[in-house]
Amino acid sequence: MRTMPWENEGVPTDAASTSPSPEVITAFTMLGLSDVRARILHQLHQHPAGATTGFLAHELGIPQPTIIRHIRILEGVGAVVSDTEVRTGARVRYRVDIRTLAVLLDELRLYVMPPVRSRRNTP
Repeated sequence: MRTMPWENEGVPTDAASTSPSPEVITAFTMLGLSDVRARILHQLHQHPAGATTGFLAHELGIPQPTIIRHIRILEGVGAVVSDTEVRTGARVRYRVDIRTLAVLLDELRLYVMPPVRSRRNTP
């Protein structure tokens, strides 16, 4: 299976690698997927212990209600989970469910690019 940009080992320390590449954003947009969700997933992967919506809003420069809306969509497909046991007051930490995300991406890949079946030479 191909390694996705957010599956790289280690957490990058330079500012240039804190966002998905322009190619990833373009691919998401061309497929009709949200570049905001790609950025959220990338940011959450950079913080394996989880991150709050307030933190994500600050890091990404996106209003918190927008972050919450996209987090709910990502939770709905299982790509993001909330750590309900790690609540501090009303704060909830969200993290990427990398296994579910990998399955979703693999299913998308198989749908878009199904395995090629060999053809027999028939008249």
